[in-house]
Amino acid sequence: MLPPVSAYALFFRDTQAAIKGQNPNASFGEVSKIVASMWDALDVEHKNPKTKVGSAESCQLFPVYSLITSR
Repeated sequence: MLPPVSAYALFFRDTQAAIKGQNPNASFGEVSKIVASMWDALDVEHKNPKTKVGSAESCQLFPVYSLITSR
């Protein structure tokens, strides 16, 4: 049985495609740094995987993130 996926892993998975789309020449490391800085800027409530991702508030904080959560 696989261990549960962390909230950061879910955030990374949901965010990296939009960042890569806006920065097509960015390396994986550069994309990872952008995602990490976005994650660090989130408060604890938004890092909780049980909080609805893509809420209006999180979309205002990170417009890139709103692109991928509105699909």
